[in-house]
Amino acid sequence: MWFTKLWNKSRKSAELEGLYAVTQFRQAMERERARADRWGNTLSLLSLGVPSAHKGRATLRQIARLLGRRLRDTDEAGWLDTRHIGVLLPNTPSWGAWTLADELCLAFPDRVDLPRCRVYCYPSDWFLGDSNRGTADRNAASSDGSAYDNSTEAMEPLFFKALPIWKRTVDIAASGVGLLMLLPLMILVALLIKLTSRGPILFPQTRVGLGGGHFT
Repeated sequence: MWFTKLWNKSRKSAELEGLYAVTQFRQAMERERARADRWGNTLSLLSLGVPSAHKGRATLRQIARLLGRRLRDTDEAGWLDTRHIGVLLPNTPSWGAWTLADELCLAFPDRVDLPRCRVYCYPSDWFLGDSNRGTADRNAASSDGSAYDNSTEAMEPLFFKALPIWKRTVDIAASGVGLLMLLPLMILVALLIKLTSRGPILFPQTRVGLGGGHFT
């Protein structure tokens, strides 16, 4: 009995061994991004995820098993995080990534839950804002929306790295001290603007922040 359990455990672990680790896959993303920039090609990323790494283990194993038989020599698969497997598809438009998602999901046995599929594309016009981002609607989206999102997303935000905590702390502290020191001057400038102009004291404008997030 113990031998059977040990054999099943090692077999299931081996099914996931062909995938890049998170760090390796991030390096592959950077490499393929550089190639896309150099040659002007399109790069797509198919993300296959589950709500929980533990409960979705069977789904993740099935994904790894199917990818081992269906990927091209130029494609690369690895972990985006503990709940998502990513597939890099060089020289592939978004519809090609959705086609692969369809093929993988159709090959799933009925007893295994389908993954959550999302497609990212590079390059894109992500910096223009949500209303003008130019995401391509998926023509073959599932009718119940259980396995797919309905649009292709920009890949650029995935390449951004979070700021270190110490850097964020220094930024906030320095900004706070600077605002306190300049407060009397800013009050004077605000009064002068109000007395000489019909417009607002503060001029609002939308900017792009870390990771492609937009703020006013």
